[in-house]
Amino acid sequence: MFYDKNHSSNNTISCASCHKQEFAFSDSNVASTGVNGTTCRHSMRLINSRFATETKFFWNERALNLETQTTMPIKDHGEMGFSGENGDLSFND
Repeated sequence: MFYDKNHSSNNTISCASCHKQEFAFSDSNVASTGVNGTTCRHSMRLINSRFATETKFFWNERALNLETQTTMPIKDHGEMGFSGENGDLSFND
């Protein structure tokens, strides 16, 4: 699933497109590339939640738990494009 581009609205971006294994599952770009161009931020490194002490997720701590965090990039217009806005398909469709 991590490498599956079908998770993006135009089948061009997977999680691994930005979270690159060779960069500790982060991105070497200043701003990551999403389905609708450049995103507004650099993709964060991935963590093993079993050993992490974080209680909020993302740079701006907008996800209050891991369960919420897992779908937020898919639902983002700039990242994977299933926002349901700006002509994007909805995540629930």
